[in-house]
Amino acid sequence: MSNVESTLERGIAGLKFGSDLVADAQTGEIKHEEIATYAEQIAVVNKQFSPVIFTSGAAVSGKAYLESEGIDTSEFGAQELAGAGTDEISKAWKKALIAHRIVGIQVLANHDQMKQGSVLMRTLLHGIGLGIVYIINENDQENVFELELYEEYETTQSSQQEGNGKRVKKPGVDNDFLAARGMVALKEELAAEDFADQQISLALFTAVGGFMLDGAVQPEIHSRDRDYLVRQCDGKSNLGTGGMEYKLDAAFLAAQSGVVTRIASPQHDFLNVLKGVDEEGASIGTRVLHDATIG
Repeated sequence: MSNVESTLERGIAGLKFGSDLVADAQTGEIKHEEIATYAEQIAVVNKQFSPVIFTSGAAVSGKAYLESEGIDTSEFGAQELAGAGTDEISKAWKKALIAHRIVGIQVLANHDQMKQGSVLMRTLLHGIGLGIVYIINENDQENVFELELYEEYETTQSSQQEGNGKRVKKPGVDNDFLAARGMVALKEELAAEDFADQQISLALFTAVGGFMLDGAVQPEIHSRDRDYLVRQCDGKSNLGTGGMEYKLDAAFLAAQSGVVTRIASPQHDFLNVLKGVDEEGASIGTRVLHDATIG
């Protein structure tokens, strides 16, 4: 058996980190110490699963970087800010991973590439087999022009005069959905390569630690209750464009395709999150379940 085949037999674990987890909510500065801690956990996961990182934070770190250089970003949209910040986020992750002898490679991807049979998916699967840990972020620039994933320009009086304005993302176009679609595509890609029995997992990390209902993290939630659960969501996160509602829909999308999906806190042991229980057998985070009867 080749090393590539051996690595793929471990299964794949997608780990998605929101903006709040990798960048400071007030300053937008990258949280290098936290990322180093995540990398330490990822090194442990890497002994049992092949990790894939989905990271947010490019836009907020880009804003912080530009403003530190005296640039007015008031008219910049997500795609401009992300273009300035994505390399900074990537460098932070790669530096943290290489400390554990893990090769991290940055990938900018759009949602249309997250499908079985695409060049990107075949490339990712080959690299994963070689032990590479991919650091995937949404390609805002390409999404704008190729996929029309943004609403019409929001304009201010000054931007109308200048003929430009901010682009605003449509609901459901963020890194939560990118992670969900990516893991579904990898599952399908593995099946096409005769690795259909391997576990494909997705952990959507959030500071809340799971899906909260009545002040408590729920051990599991079901797609049959989606409408009710969405009504309990309280808007967007402090940074970025997502929030629990988007995370919820992304999680249901992944679960529907057989990806073992959880919403959890990065403060927990990552391996335990992927298993769903801690050392004492207590539930960790929220398992997201699809109810086949509702389609």
